[in-house]
Amino acid sequence: MKRSAELPEEELVIRAQNGDSEAFYSLYLRYEKGLYSLCFHLLQNQAEAEDAVQEAVLKAYSHIKDFKGREGIPFSAWLYRICANTCFSLLRRRKESLLDPKSDHVAETPDPQPGPLEQVLLMEEGTAVRQAVAALPDIYRLPVLLRYGQGLSYAEIGQILDLPVNTVATRLRRAHFFLKKQLAGKEDEAN
Repeated sequence: MKRSAELPEEELVIRAQNGDSEAFYSLYLRYEKGLYSLCFHLLQNQAEAEDAVQEAVLKAYSHIKDFKGREGIPFSAWLYRICANTCFSLLRRRKESLLDPKSDHVAETPDPQPGPLEQVLLMEEGTAVRQAVAALPDIYRLPVLLRYGQGLSYAEIGQILDLPVNTVATRLRRAHFFLKKQLAGKEDEAN
């Protein structure tokens, strides 16, 4: 008999839906690093990213019976969507607490340890690229992070964000335009 980690994703999902927590844990392990990377890039805070992953995984675990993979949405897209929505909820709460004069919220600095995407960006383009990506509006930043940080296809991104593939392509083109414009401006400042 195969160990859970060796089973195909579809089999693990069915087992998890039938109450097999080991199968769900195997699914989680397959996406753990990608989920954390996505959360860190959206939240720019290590502790909040870890909390967001944990919250998203708990949501997924409690709603695994609701997942219907036969409708064309792969488990990974479903899980990334839950994770992204969790991050957006945290960002809304953070923004609301910053606007609340009674709040004790103190802005934290991003984790000084670069994650996988940051290491690649530092090697290729340096800090300017990371700053430019972080400055993109969410509707452009999230597709960029999913495409280049997670290596997902346009179709997978569309499933996660519940968008047509053409919209994903348009948002990535616009993100490239904004990044190119912003980085060209930084080059001009350096000269």
